[in-house]
Amino acid sequence: MLEFAAFGLVASGILYLKSQKGMQKEIVDLIDRYFRNAGIGINERDREGQSLGIQFPKYIGSKSHDWGTTYTYRLPIGLVYRHITEKVQMDDALESALNKDVEVEKGTLNHIHIHIYRERMPEIVDYDLSWLDLCKGYSVVIGVDGKGQLIFHDFNKVPHMIIAGMTRYGKSVAMKLLITQLSLSSQKAQFHLFDLKGGLAFNRFKKLPQVKSVSRSDEESLSNLKNLRNEILKRMKYFEEKGYEDIQEAWAAGEKFKRNIIIIDEASVLAPRSKSDQVRNACRDILEFIAQVTAGLGYNLITCSQYPTGDILPRQVKQNSDARVSFRLPTSTASGVVLDEGGAEELPFRQSGRAIYKTDEKRIIQVPYMSNEIIDKLIGPLKEEKQHADKQGEETGERRSDSVQPEKAGFIVPFTVTKDS
Repeated sequence: MLEFAAFGLVASGILYLKSQKGMQKEIVDLIDRYFRNAGIGINERDREGQSLGIQFPKYIGSKSHDWGTTYTYRLPIGLVYRHITEKVQMDDALESALNKDVEVEKGTLNHIHIHIYRERMPEIVDYDLSWLDLCKGYSVVIGVDGKGQLIFHDFNKVPHMIIAGMTRYGKSVAMKLLITQLSLSSQKAQFHLFDLKGGLAFNRFKKLPQVKSVSRSDEESLSNLKNLRNEILKRMKYFEEKGYEDIQEAWAAGEKFKRNIIIIDEASVLAPRSKSDQVRNACRDILEFIAQVTAGLGYNLITCSQYPTGDILPRQVKQNSDARVSFRLPTSTASGVVLDEGGAEELPFRQSGRAIYKTDEKRIIQVPYMSNEIIDKLIGPLKEEKQHADKQGEETGERRSDSVQPEKAGFIVPFTVTKDS
């Protein structure tokens, strides 16, 4: 009896493997047809320049995972990885044919990996509070990918970021998520918030002890940006005198410098309207200065925009922001401004939180949702700590200011050594 049962298990296992192999063969055939129909190939020639015919990516093997299957292809000489990703991830023909999420990853040499996920990426991912224990220093959760893996962004490694997306697609959720995680995970962070949409976007964070300044208008923005520039110049001079290459080397030597997180929301409000717009032109110049010179000094610039254009995102800010997070955008032109390629306009319609995260590679992620109620519970103790400190300061006559004091017009603070800027 046991022998028959064992035989039945083996037989069912063989049938399952055969069905899996049959399914994989069908998928390989479908991918091959897709390459041909989409024209993802190259006219290969011999040494004499004679055509050898159109060569397409060649299937070389597959590997099963808990989350799905990876199909590996070898690219013919002359066909590059970018050609595949631009085509596969900008149209949904392959995903529609398979009824599954598909992602392309660059392999070694001239190989590519096509990941086909068993389950569709969830439309909502709630932030798991246990993830806070995984956030060390300036490495924070930015999303969850199709494999169910957490994707972290480390501001020590990639200092400057652009966040873009149409309204109600997740841009504000991402900003609040970053501020909350950074305020809880690092005691060396302080924030400069440029809240240029009526002063409400960062309302719940303004009383955090780490918030050094809040700007709500053009004039406040220019004043606080000038002070930031002066702090940067002082820190740069001090690093030069001490021989420090970057802030991490200064920290290793026992220095107490703070890391400054500068968040601009909404960038379009600071965009100059004309050459004679002196305030906004000055703001743009300082933002470009920050993006160009501060990566190693401990300053991080996060620039946010609903509808990015070349006029809204200053050139040096874009070129020096190696991290991009783009939610859905209305056009391929807007996607090109943020990502240097299309794709953001193809993200799901009315799908909040779905984004493209791009550093040295591009990933589609679902940004976790953290409710305002949870945020308030998490940062509440920090606010109470500040209120207690302010109360003690009032009793002793030493109340501290959490705003950068406006500098005098045209006045540049001379180089002095400071360790708390």
